Amino acid sequence: MKVHCNEGGYSNDYAMCWLKHFEEFSRRQQRGVYRFLLLDGYGSHFTLEFIRFCDEHKIIPFGMPPNLTHLLQPLDLVCFQRLSHRYVMAIE
Repeated sequence: MKVHCNEGGYSNDYAMCWLKHFEEFSRRQQRGVYRFLLLDGYGSHFTLEFIRFCDEHKIIPFGMPPNLTHLLQPLDLVCFQRLSHRYVMAIE
C-alpha cells in the first residue's frame, strides 16, 4: 500500500485509508478478540466514520491527549529506547 498525503504534505485527509491498512495487516497477527490502536490526539482520527470502522472491526482506538504526545512518547520509552541508545552510541 502506498502512503498518501494531500498537497500540503499532511496525511489528515487519509485517516480512513491508513486505518483500513492497519486493519488488514494487524488482523494477520491478531491474538485476541480486540486490537489496540494508539493514536495522537489529532481530530481526524476521531470522526464518526473512523470510530464506527474501529467498532465493526474490534479495534480499540486510544487517543493520547492533544499536545502531549511529545512528552509521553510511550513507544520511545518501551520499544525504541534500546535502538535509540545504540544509534546514539554509533553516531558518537
